[in-house]
Amino acid sequence: MKSLKKKQKGFVISVDALLALFVLFMMIGIAFETISQQGIDFGQRTRLREQAFYAGIALEQSRLIPKAVIGNNTTEIRSFLDSWPANVCASVSVYPDFDTNAPTLVVSKSSCTSATGIQERASNGVIVSSPPDANLYKVIVTTWVNQA
Repeated sequence: MKSLKKKQKGFVISVDALLALFVLFMMIGIAFETISQQGIDFGQRTRLREQAFYAGIALEQSRLIPKAVIGNNTTEIRSFLDSWPANVCASVSVYPDFDTNAPTLVVSKSSCTSATGIQERASNGVIVSSPPDANLYKVIVTTWVNQA
């Protein structure tokens, strides 16, 4: 006589698999909690940094920095900054020979009063030639979001 065996299908959950799932969910929860407590919009920081970087390049390539240093006139740089969107503020500081103690020029966007919140900076060197000399200047562009 044949013995009748029931074929049982089932799913076995072992204790170590449950423990591994618990640890995984805890790690994911801790990571999300840490990220949410930072309160920093990383996309905003990146956009501000790129804005500062490209502004420095534009000021150098359009020769606005040398014109402002030689003529001691910042109106063209200010009009460049004023053409930006209303919520983005900027300040351009020009220092002689990488000495960041005493700026030669400081120009800020007209509608912005003070830098609050997240700020990003980009700096580069600009050679200003006024014959017979050529001097190296450090240009620092600082950008931030206008809170007003």
